[in-house]
Amino acid sequence: GCKVAMHFVREIGMEGIQHECTPSTIERIVVDDEVCEMRDVLKTRIPTLATGSFLRSETCMYTCTKDEHFWIDFHPKFLNHKQVIIASPCSGHGFKMAPAIGEILSDLVLSGSTSHNISFFSTESRLS
Repeated sequence: GCKVAMHFVREIGMEGIQHECTPSTIERIVVDDEVCEMRDVLKTRIPTLATGSFLRSETCMYTCTKDEHFWIDFHPKFLNHKQVIIASPCSGHGFKMAPAIGEILSDLVLSGSTSHNISFFSTESRLS
């Protein structure tokens, strides 16, 4: 078998109502429409998999910021306490960035800054 996954956030549930997903409310059944959607994507990328046998499905839950990007910054309410850092390398792909995120956080903790451009992940970028 081969694992195929789609990254998406459903803001509107199947019943047409916006809801917050929690471990107890996550839709754990992958429906036929989702499998068809994955096959359609595979047709243009890995055609052999698009027609392969469907073996099983599972859902995966992870945290997401509203813009689906990381959030790494000093806490805006505790600017006099530089030891308080927000680090949310989430949105489904943070684990792949663990070495870089670790280096950035280490830099921030030890020296208060990092040579990496993290402005895109700042609190300010979330408010604009």
